[in-house]
Amino acid sequence: MRAALVGGGGLRTRDVDLLRRRLLVRRAVVEVGSDLVPGTPKTHRMRDVPLPPWLADPLAQHLGGRSADDLVFTNTTGGLLRSANWKRRVWDRALSETGLEPLTPHDLRRTCASLAISNGASRWWSPGCSGTPTRP
Repeated sequence: MRAALVGGGGLRTRDVDLLRRRLLVRRAVVEVGSDLVPGTPKTHRMRDVPLPPWLADPLAQHLGGRSADDLVFTNTTGGLLRSANWKRRVWDRALSETGLEPLTPHDLRRTCASLAISNGASRWWSPGCSGTPTRP
């Protein structure tokens, strides 16, 4: 499930709207050297990203019993994920096991948008799928 939500390092339970099937991108965490720095999303534009129906139930189970301020995904000690560690421990391993190398997390955003459009989604929906802010 974490691989399906690449980039969710700072995502909190309150940022998941299961009824509307949306992830509410309101904050971000970036790595600056060895520090994790909280802030606003890139370009400081908040957005809602569609949550695929097939991911809603597993995510709801994952969030069961968590408070609104709890992180959705954590490292083994309950803290924020570091992208380099996640990439090395999870992403690279999954690619190797599936034979999908080379593939970047960003490639999945493009794939999501392409699949959405090919299945009839409007052109206004697909940018949100790829993490791009949609029109106001």
